[in-house]
Amino acid sequence: MKKGKKNLKIDVPVDVYSLEKHLYSLMFSGVYVSNVDIRNIMKAMGYDTGLDSRENLFELLFKEAEKEGRKKEAYAQLMKLVQSRISRYEQLAASYPAAVKATDTWIAKSRRTIERMEEETARLDNA
Repeated sequence: MKKGKKNLKIDVPVDVYSLEKHLYSLMFSGVYVSNVDIRNIMKAMGYDTGLDSRENLFELLFKEAEKEGRKKEAYAQLMKLVQSRISRYEQLAASYPAAVKATDTWIAKSRRTIERMEEETARLDNA
């Protein structure tokens, strides 16, 4: 691979990789998840890490969670983050009624993102 190009090898399971790409697309997920958000989730789970790219932190989060059998907890933390964004969007809608069209779209997409993570959590229970 050429110098300076990102290594495209996927080091996480396909379900996690798919969720990662979904979360990073505001158009699909309805939320913007920053590297600080992911690092805060890692800290809440007791993983000590410095600030890095979203991709590296997300992969590290799920690698560590997988090793320790805490993948469901990682999903729960992500769902908590998305739910907090939904609350923010609802506050914006209440404060700015003219923005309801946009906020309703974000809320709907965010709720679908939570449903997707709930489905992944249910799959973990069944595995």
